[in-house]
Amino acid sequence: MIGRKAVIGLSLLCALLICAFAAPSASAGTTAFTCVETKAKEGDFTDAHCGNQVKAGEGSYAHVTIKPNEETQISLTNEKTASETKAAQPFNFSGTLFGATIEFSCRTVSGSGTLTNEETKEKVMQTTGNAIIQATKCTVTKPAKCTVGEPFTWDTHFKTYEKEAEMGIEFTPKNGEQFGFWELLGSECTLKGMKTAIEGSFKGTIGGSAKGKGATIGLTEASTAGLTWGGKPYVLTGSMTPSMKEGNPITFTT
Repeated sequence: MIGRKAVIGLSLLCALLICAFAAPSASAGTTAFTCVETKAKEGDFTDAHCGNQVKAGEGSYAHVTIKPNEETQISLTNEKTASETKAAQPFNFSGTLFGATIEFSCRTVSGSGTLTNEETKEKVMQTTGNAIIQATKCTVTKPAKCTVGEPFTWDTHFKTYEKEAEMGIEFTPKNGEQFGFWELLGSECTLKGMKTAIEGSFKGTIGGSAKGKGATIGLTEASTAGLTWGGKPYVLTGSMTPSMKEGNPITFTT
């Protein structure tokens, strides 16, 4: 009897060791989901961006998985990114160029592209993709008597990242060099006709400062510090939300 117990004990120990040393499966990482409305009191969130999480079954919105390793069509907008998803937050730009201060604001942001949930070489889930982001309805405050050529466009590649208490998306030029070009216009504009390259990289925090909370991607002075135009740094602040083609917002979580 004692011998039988010993054999069973050794078998269990071997099984545990096999589990311990087996190749690990992918860790959580970051994955894109859609936020969809459910029947009353069957979801985990109370808002359409899945930002306000409640106990399971007490909300009217829920995450729905986007299939891994499949390219998914997406759109981007700054609509419903301010005032508790009731208003649009503009894109604001500021910097210097040829010794002059540049400041302008664009009320409308839109875009389209694709994303894919995939596993990295390190066995971690990550969302990657490409998107063209465009800002229009822009008003230039400095220099005086200038307008900016529209749309103000970035041709981007992006990937999600997770760092300590922050989850976000990093945008780099799709072609590896420039996002695109822009110029100031106006017959009396002191810098009219100057074509300027948009370079560098920038990040957006998912859900603002909260880790993985909601569908809004927040752009701050700190997160866009890597951007340059004409070789000079500039600041971009604003917000945008990715969505499925049918309109449901896309959120990211571990």
